Amino acid sequence: MNKRYFSSGLFLLSALCGGSARAVPLLDTYIGARDYGYGDVIGRKDLFDIASADVRRGNGKLDVDIFTNFVGNVGVYPSVTPNGKGIGYGDLLLGGKWNPFVKAGDNSADNLIGHKFDDASNGTTWRYGLSFDNRWSSANSGTFTLYELTGTNQQDLLLTDSFFGSNVTVRRGQAVAVNRDATNFVHALDTGTWSIDPALKKLSFDLSLANAGELGTWEYLSLHWGMLCNNDVIEGGVSVPEPGSLALFGLGLGGLLARRARQRHTTRTRIT
Repeated sequence: MNKRYFSSGLFLLSALCGGSARAVPLLDTYIGARDYGYGDVIGRKDLFDIASADVRRGNGKLDVDIFTNFVGNVGVYPSVTPNGKGIGYGDLLLGGKWNPFVKAGDNSADNLIGHKFDDASNGTTWRYGLSFDNRWSSANSGTFTLYELTGTNQQDLLLTDSFFGSNVTVRRGQAVAVNRDATNFVHALDTGTWSIDPALKKLSFDLSLANAGELGTWEYLSLHWGMLCNNDVIEGGVSVPEPGSLALFGLGLGGLLARRARQRHTTRTRIT
């Protein structure tokens, strides 16, 4: 057997069978509807900008890291919220297929990449929500509840409009939180933990998939996250297969390589 071919096959097999969860990056290219001409970030980038997210799935867990300037700034602008608590964390919303809205006939980059006409009424239907138990916490860690969402976005989620008066400039119509009062459409499945790293400007979600329903079987995830005002939003889809499934593929590849090696050896024996 050709040594280079065999060595390359072994390297690929080793990589596939490693079994460790690798982060899948998602860059923030999403704008969404009602940006009032600001583009990606409404208002102060030093407060609201979201750079990217990393998604990892492995060992029966789902981990999502979001890199955003909003880390450490919970509670800003208390006067613009009816409860006086200021702007808090939005919930992490998850779905299967990412299905953003693109306006027919508009081939601008902002429409095709930023999805500037996309909001909760005409985009992806979210099926799970990681909902903060205290979205205004100033601590470095806390808990969330995982909810399965069985209605439309309007039935099981709260939009930005629910948290701000009509005279405040926020990205309207975006889904930001699980509506825990919509008991016909939201069903608690499990709990998990969130944490922040102020130095890295990182917000992290850590969830066991043992009691996560269909979410635990999905190998493709769509996600949506923003602070309550959604003055910046990250949304998109990523492929995150369980490392164990890659290992099974790797074992199959290993068998194929071994068979190929035996065939080549037999051929050479017959020729000589």
